[in-house]
Amino acid sequence: MRYVPFAVLMILLVLPFRLMGDDYRAQYLNLLNNQQYEELLTLLGQWEKMEPTNPELYIAYFNYHFNRGRRLIQTMGQSPDGRHLVYTKREYDPEHAKAALRYIDTGLSLAPNRLDIHFGKVRLLAELGDLKGQKEAIVTVLRLSIQNGNRWMWTSGIPLTEGEASMFAGIEEYLGEWFDRFAETGSYLKEVAELETSLYPKNPWGWNILAGYYREVGDLPQVLSSLLKAEALDPTDGVVIANIGQCYVMLRENEKALEYFKKLQTHPAPQLRQYASEWIQNLKSK
Repeated sequence: MRYVPFAVLMILLVLPFRLMGDDYRAQYLNLLNNQQYEELLTLLGQWEKMEPTNPELYIAYFNYHFNRGRRLIQTMGQSPDGRHLVYTKREYDPEHAKAALRYIDTGLSLAPNRLDIHFGKVRLLAELGDLKGQKEAIVTVLRLSIQNGNRWMWTSGIPLTEGEASMFAGIEEYLGEWFDRFAETGSYLKEVAELETSLYPKNPWGWNILAGYYREVGDLPQVLSSLLKAEALDPTDGVVIANIGQCYVMLRENEKALEYFKKLQTHPAPQLRQYASEWIQNLKSK
């Protein structure tokens, strides 16, 4: 049962940024990619003397510490089938991690409406395993979105034409990851979903996430209640319709489930049409 819409934004290991000129940028990226960190730090020092209030500088410092502090180690872990496997794990030097956070916070202080920098921070906290800090960073984004009217900017300070949709898409990516670690993140999921529905009561995404939370804790009446609120806000949302159909199946209300799955027979997404067709055949055979 999928509650999280597909996210369209993702922060990579190197947060995008713009330097003063193409030659300078090419030099920076070459040093970073070749892990020539001492030369890179010298280059950043030169840039800082020229433009100490440029937020792009602090993104560059963030990238430096994030990459220099990351190391890959081979470790042993247990797979779901019980086998013990060797896999590659990322670890981060604590001092470089602190520096990366410090620089990204400086960048945000200079450009608080840069959504790319906010999501860079959220990703870094996820990489560091600081789930509480990650939750707090997401809450900050949501609250700031009300203050700035979703007038967000992206790399190089370019305004986003669909600020609210971009913000929600980015947030949902991280909430989707939280469902995979529900024992650790369940309370955070509920807090963020409730904040979304409070700040944006007319946006169905928060209600859909809240339904996912209630599904995980086994509260089916609350699942249905949340999904029906999402449907009322956007009756064309195929993911919500599919989730309602599944919820009715779990409640053993097969006629209602059929009603909802039939709504998807003409949906533009072929995956949803196929999904509905399989459920309809299954329910009619009972």
